[in-house]
This record gives sequence, C-alpha cells and structure tokens, in this order.
Amino acid sequence: MTFLLIKKQGAISYLRINFLILVKAYFSILIKTVSHACSSIKPLLSLFLLIGHSSCYSFKKTSDSKLTTPGLTRITVMSYNVENLFDTTHDSGKNDFAFLPLKKKQTAAHKSFCAPIAVPKWKDECLNKNWDKPHLNEKLNRLTDVINQVEDGAGPDILLLQEVENIDVLKQWNSKYLDSRYKNVVLIEGQDIRGIDVGLLTKLKVMGTPRLHQIPFEFDDPKRAQDTRGILQVDLELPDQSLLTVFVLHLPNPLHPHVLRTQALNHLNHLASLIPKENYIIAGGDFNITPEEASQQKRSQFLSKNWVVTHPDLCLSCPGTYFFAPKQSWSYLDWLLVSKNFEEQRSAWHLDKKSIKLINQSQFQKTTEGYPASFNSLNNTEGVSDHFPIYLEIYRPLKL
Repeated sequence: MTFLLIKKQGAISYLRINFLILVKAYFSILIKTVSHACSSIKPLLSLFLLIGHSSCYSFKKTSDSKLTTPGLTRITVMSYNVENLFDTTHDSGKNDFAFLPLKKKQTAAHKSFCAPIAVPKWKDECLNKNWDKPHLNEKLNRLTDVINQVEDGAGPDILLLQEVENIDVLKQWNSKYLDSRYKNVVLIEGQDIRGIDVGLLTKLKVMGTPRLHQIPFEFDDPKRAQDTRGILQVDLELPDQSLLTVFVLHLPNPLHPHVLRTQALNHLNHLASLIPKENYIIAGGDFNITPEEASQQKRSQFLSKNWVVTHPDLCLSCPGTYFFAPKQSWSYLDWLLVSKNFEEQRSAWHLDKKSIKLINQSQFQKTTEGYPASFNSLNNTEGVSDHFPIYLEIYRPLKL
C-alpha cells in the first residue's frame, strides 16, 4: 500500500490507494523469467502478493536448524585422528596404563607392567606420564577449539573420529565442551589391545543400528590382530530423507605389512557394494598409507574405481595430514572418500569440490615450524593431535 499527495481546492488531502496493480505488473515479468523454476507455485502467487511473500527460493534448514545459503542444503563433514583421547581410568582388558594419573602409577604392579616395554618413549609414558583430569580437560578444550573452526563455531554436522578410548569420553566431550550439539554419539568397542576405537559424532538422525565390521585379515602373525580396528558403519538420514552411510576406519599402522591395508580396503569396497545404489556413502579416517605405499601400491588408482578420492587427490594445496619427523617429510595418512553418485548430474546431493581442505588454524594445532603438534603438557601452549583433520561439504540444491 502507498499514498498519493493531491491538491484539491487549495487544500491538501491524502488519498490512500492500493499499490497491488503495480506489484502484480512487476511480478508478471518476474514469473516469465523464472517460470520453469517456479511453475509449481504460480497458482499461489496472487495469494503470496496479498501477504507480502514473493520469493522463488527459501532458506533451507539442516537438522541442527542452521540457516544455509538460499536455495541450498549443505552438510559439513570432518575426519579427525584425535590422538590418544583416553579417559583417566583403566578399562579392563586394555593396555591403557600410560593414560592414568601419576598417583596411580606408583604401585609395584604398574611398574612391573611397564618394565618390559622396549620403546623408550612408550616406556617413559607408561611410568611417568600424568594423565589426570586437568590434562584430559585441557585436551578436550583444545579439541573443541579445533572443530569450532567449522561453521562459525558450530562444528561439522558429521565428525568421524579415530583413537578414542570409549564412548564415555566422547559423551563427556559432547556434554561438557560441545553443549550437547551432537544428537548422536556412536562408538562400539573393538579388539585393539590399546583400547583405541573409531567413533562418530553427528547432528543427523541415525537410522537403524550402527555396526562394527571386523575385517577378515589373513595374518602372518596372529598377534597383529591386537593392533587392528574394525570398520564402523552408521546410517544417517539427510534433511530430504535420503540415506547416507558413513564408514569410519583406522587401518593398521605402517609398521604392519601393506597387505593388511589392502585387505582392509577390499573389505571396505565389499561393504560399500552392499549399500543400495540410491544411497550415498562417505568413508574416511586414518588409512595409515605412507607416500611410498600410495605410490608403489597405486592406492588412489585402486580406490578411484569405486570412489571419488577427495583427500588427498582433490586437496591440491594440502601438504599432508601428518609430519614424519625422522624423514622430515609429510604424509597424507588421512583420507576421505565419497560414493560416485555424488558426481552424477541427476543426483539430489553433490560434492562441493571447492570445500575440500585441511582444518588447521587453531592456535594449538601447529609447532613453530607449522607441523601438527601433539598434546603433551599443560605447560605447553602448543599441541592437540599429531594429525590435521580433513574436511569437505556436500550440498543439495533446492528444487521447486
């Protein structure tokens, strides 16, 4: 509505007129321009004009009610090896004795357990590392600072994690430091003798029951089985009710023969083949693939047959996620893969290739040389994990 000013018989009077005719004329031009995109709402346009709404797009909300780009639904994904996220108590059957308060390490039994450890650094940690509540709290505080680099402090929608002791420490992190922003906290205890597992924090709805798939390794030495983790599968509901399967991995470390990682990747491909073709898949974690192995075993070429390898292949400016000090060289140990249907034109969901990057600008993450810094002491202002997290976004254009 508007007003016109009219002079009549030497006096000024105001004539209120309806501006609707002009507005309709304007929108008749707009409709012709976007008739294809907005054809489904043409019949309602006259009604919209009466109540002041004329947009052909809307702000779509993801499951945590954040507003995204007009016309887009966007989901953020991060994978992060958080390096030894242990609580401060002993888990029965697990070799977690290095991660206890110093006051609990003074017994003869504890010292006897540590005595046979051959690696000097590990032996020193077992005997002298003080992993008490203040140290755990500071570790969680620094991890929070890292993930808060995403989404202006909201953190990623899906967070794949490696080297987590148990679900209790994940729940503590979520409730005390992350304001319970994650609706679902997932971790299933595995067989790793140190007690490190893979887990998932997500703001999306979990569909069905998460599963931990044990990898059918063929070991030359049965003891190697103690140093392996299964593949965690969690099925999630995307905002449009599409299904997304997430696989979280932490493959055997490079000290083990490369054939074990080959077996693990083959099993990942097998699990992915069981997912319905219309569903989307993301797999990620610490693959423990060194540059030498990646080249000699042609890891990327092998995985590219079934996946889009986003990290490292599409992270062109990324030096690596782990720095191997003895060789003074970077390694890309951490990988993210997405199913190929993200690249199909007819798909509802797509990979945003421009979003692919490392998350490494927290004040705690780097040494003075710029390498990933481990968390060692309350007195050291640098240090959180010896890995950098990897990141990508998927999106769904709003269809009208």
